[in-house]
Amino acid sequence: MTNEYNENVVERDIDDEVSLRKELIEKAKGIQDTGNWGAVTKEISNLQKKWKRIPYYESALEDELAEEFDGIIDALYQNRKVGFETNKAKKHELILEVKKLDHPKDFNAATKKLNELMDAWKTVGNVGNKEEDDALWNEFNAARQAFFDNKHKHWEKVQEKLANAKAAKEALVEEAKSLMDSNDWTKTNNKMNELMDSWKAIGFAGKDSDNALWEQFTEARKVFFDRRQNHYKELREQQAKNLEAKKEIVERAKAIVEGKTFNKETTAKVTALTAEWKKIGSAGNEENSIWEEFRNANDEYFNGLREYNEQRQIEWRNRLQETRARKQELLNNQKRQLKRMQDGLVGLISQREVDEQNERIEDKKDFIAELEEDLKEIDEKLAK
Repeated sequence: MTNEYNENVVERDIDDEVSLRKELIEKAKGIQDTGNWGAVTKEISNLQKKWKRIPYYESALEDELAEEFDGIIDALYQNRKVGFETNKAKKHELILEVKKLDHPKDFNAATKKLNELMDAWKTVGNVGNKEEDDALWNEFNAARQAFFDNKHKHWEKVQEKLANAKAAKEALVEEAKSLMDSNDWTKTNNKMNELMDSWKAIGFAGKDSDNALWEQFTEARKVFFDRRQNHYKELREQQAKNLEAKKEIVERAKAIVEGKTFNKETTAKVTALTAEWKKIGSAGNEENSIWEEFRNANDEYFNGLREYNEQRQIEWRNRLQETRARKQELLNNQKRQLKRMQDGLVGLISQREVDEQNERIEDKKDFIAELEEDLKEIDEKLAK
């Protein structure tokens, strides 16, 4: 009776232990490869400790279960080894990624990327060796520190560049302010455009300064360009008035031309129109065309005046030549008469007749001399 009881107890104990071992095997199978090998190792160690606490009855089933359990544990450790190598590879890759950020073009984007790499590093487990793990971290952290050192140097250069840009823009603001009241419209306009080109070339001067400086700069430019706009508006209005005044002068000049009256008074009027024209000032874009119209009217008048004077000169010369011909003919007649009078002295008897004849001869000679002098004056006039 006692032996039968003991056998039943042993059989129940083995069944319980087998159930416990199977339960531990299922738990071992359920261990997840999370990459956190510290937690996984701890979990494996706990299972192994529990396994060792279960009594061993040297049964074939126990050996089979032990082999299965050990196989699972070995596989987990093999996975852990692979995981360590994977973690090492990931950390080397992360170190290379950080080193690539050594001298980035965009430090803001690079900083964001570095933070992402740091977050990624935190998710990577250890490599199974503390010294190697520490060495990898030191290399990773040194690369990070090199980045931040370069970032600080870059920041200092940026600050220096911003300060230089600020100073340069402040100088441009002062120069623009010194020009905003200028009346040299063309020269100052060109200079303002040069200042704008210089402003664009300087670059950013910092968010605290750039907008304020830009407002001052544009305000100074606006003052000048508003004044310039008003000036040219007034100028165009004045030029329009000048154009109307010059059109009126052109009409008066054309009326004189159409009158075809050529004398000193009319010429004086034309000359006065030119003087009046010069006092009026520019008519802007219409200046050349209206001046051409006025000049044509002037040319037409003075051409007519020249033709008129030439015709009067011709008529004068003709009259003068006719006068000369008459005087020449009269002179010739007087000379013939003088010769006859001189020839007639021989036939005179009394002294009184001779004296009277000589007196008449002298008068004739005087008259001939006057005619010859007249002809000489006429010839001199014709020779001019």
